[in-house]
Amino acid sequence: MRADLGPAAVDILFVLAGLGVLNAVGVLRGSLSDTAAAVGLAFLAGICFVMTLSIALLTIGVPIRLPIFVALSLSAALLGLLSRPTGRQVFRLHGGSLGELRSRLRRKRLQAWIATVTLCGFGVYAVIGALETRVQPLDAWDAWSIWTRKAEMLFFSGSLPVDFFTSSAYTFMHPDYPILLPLFESVQFRAMGKIDTQAIHLQFWLLLVAFVWAILYLGLRRGTIVVWLPLAVAVSIVPAVWGQLLTAYADIPMALLLSLGVLLLGEWLASRDWRMLALAVLFLVGSANTKNEGLMAAVVALGVAGAVTALGPRRVDLRVLGLAVCAFVAGILPWRIWTESHGIRGDFSVRDGLSPSFLADHAGRVWPSVQSLYSQLVIDTSWLYVVPLGGALALVCLFVQRKRSLAAFYLATGALAFAALVWVYWISATIPLGFYLSTSAYRVVSVLTAVAFAALLQLASPTDDRSELG
Repeated sequence: MRADLGPAAVDILFVLAGLGVLNAVGVLRGSLSDTAAAVGLAFLAGICFVMTLSIALLTIGVPIRLPIFVALSLSAALLGLLSRPTGRQVFRLHGGSLGELRSRLRRKRLQAWIATVTLCGFGVYAVIGALETRVQPLDAWDAWSIWTRKAEMLFFSGSLPVDFFTSSAYTFMHPDYPILLPLFESVQFRAMGKIDTQAIHLQFWLLLVAFVWAILYLGLRRGTIVVWLPLAVAVSIVPAVWGQLLTAYADIPMALLLSLGVLLLGEWLASRDWRMLALAVLFLVGSANTKNEGLMAAVVALGVAGAVTALGPRRVDLRVLGLAVCAFVAGILPWRIWTESHGIRGDFSVRDGLSPSFLADHAGRVWPSVQSLYSQLVIDTSWLYVVPLGGALALVCLFVQRKRSLAAFYLATGALAFAALVWVYWISATIPLGFYLSTSAYRVVSVLTAVAFAALLQLASPTDDRSELG
């Protein structure tokens, strides 16, 4: 019984912590219907917030076991829900997102049918997927050699044993990789009372379900649910998404968080609503603490957002964005400082990547990397042309005055993220390029898919359909 109820209790704590975060930044409206609609977004926000705090505690020597996790989650929930009046009214059953949805859909019967059919179809898909995860073995290389190995270490020790990360016997597990996902798994294992490498797949599946639920909520608040919900469901059934998700690799969880972060950053650029920026930073920190590619893409997105803001008419917003960047840096620094202080290095040196002579000596790695990444993006049985469609839409929107800056944001973010991936392959000279591309290119392009999906959501929505998010 504990193997089933324990993880459920952990998930509930993540939701409560996330609701506290959403209320603290002023997103919740204080009705039971709105709170129910926000559960998916709250679940992911709770994971990002509590796991980021837990990583910071781990790096200063505080063990993360269930009592600490429960204390962090409940503190985030209570402080967040009590920080604003709406948080003390979440059990009031009155109007809100669901009521607004019903009134909108009554006015538009065709859209009502679209939303209803899409939700019912996704519900069936979510249940079938959950049942499938119960018998999914943990047999993918990186899952048990990198991510779950660290989760097992955290399960047994609760802390960060330096010898484990610095031992030459464990260099194959990439000790420098961010630790949010292993920490998430270890908390679930502790709640189960054992290490169950089959049951953990259900938690990965819930990340995808919560992502679609989060898009549903944001679409409700924005007034674009009939555009956003079908797109979110369509992406959830992309073969590369559900196929890679059930390997228990970190790529898809990172991409889900990154996509939300980039989307909310785009929402801030469009509305200048600081609440969207606050949530964007939270999800970008989560993606950066999940995989190095998430860090790279988050830095690119924030940099491009800064450039778009600086070139726009409201340069005063650069001050707000500067504070957001400081919060982002604070969220990612603990793990980076810990690894650097213990001499834990990655597969390549950034210093080499900035050396003209080094780059010239290994220039032959560039074009094969470009070709490999591009070929992964246009395989119709993998990502279903999400990136080409997002790029084409952004190009079209460059000629639409009210969407020009957003289109430029997504195009520049996607292009620079692609260039950054090529740069990593370029300077990772110690790894044979053919092996490196064959084992990673099909996964790392999830970064580009995350950006393209956010672009599809925001740019495909009618400009005049925007509603106030508060």
